[in-house]
Amino acid sequence: MATGRAASALLALAALVLYACASQASPAASPDAHGGDHGPQPEGVRPRPDIPTDWPHGKRIVMHVTPSLDKSYVVACDMPVPALTFIERGHFVTIAVDRAAITAFRRDAEGKTQLDRLALLDEDLDRLADALHVSTGNVPKNFGDLYRVLAAKGVRVVTSDGALRAAGVTRGQLDPVVEVLSVQDFNKILGDLDALLPYDDIGPLHSIFVHTPG
Repeated sequence: MATGRAASALLALAALVLYACASQASPAASPDAHGGDHGPQPEGVRPRPDIPTDWPHGKRIVMHVTPSLDKSYVVACDMPVPALTFIERGHFVTIAVDRAAITAFRRDAEGKTQLDRLALLDEDLDRLADALHVSTGNVPKNFGDLYRVLAAKGVRVVTSDGALRAAGVTRGQLDPVVEVLSVQDFNKILGDLDALLPYDDIGPLHSIFVHTPG
């Protein structure tokens, strides 16, 4: 299990190095574009590159999230709107849920996940309705439902069987929106891509539109 996680980390680090050296068509990995918006961060937080608005359609973008919802709201607040934005720009978007982040998708005895029990901020509902092209009455009211809408729009949400074992989550407990892959296939996704966007941030609950891509 430790070997799988280590391989994942090495692949992610290698991918970031490749992006920093890539051609002008690739997003630049700039620490200022990441850490400056979130306040003090723990050591080991990976820089998140910007995705050019004029990038050709069909790029493979992987959003790799690691902190649990108990520790950080990044999986709820910082990922859905960028994922929706990149899908609408014609890219292939995968949210790779790793390590403790997978616990946000664990269903309890009532069939609810932590994301199901976390309501969207009222201030975001009108703007989210516009982004989803639905009426305010039909907009998701919690983050679990928002992730299901993202999946219906083509965002792929995946984890590894190794991450499940490490977090003590069974397949039966997992929200069906998440696809379970082998550690090998999960690591392949982290290495076979055009842009890796790491989400290691420790952040509070905030508007989902704070970090909207340009």
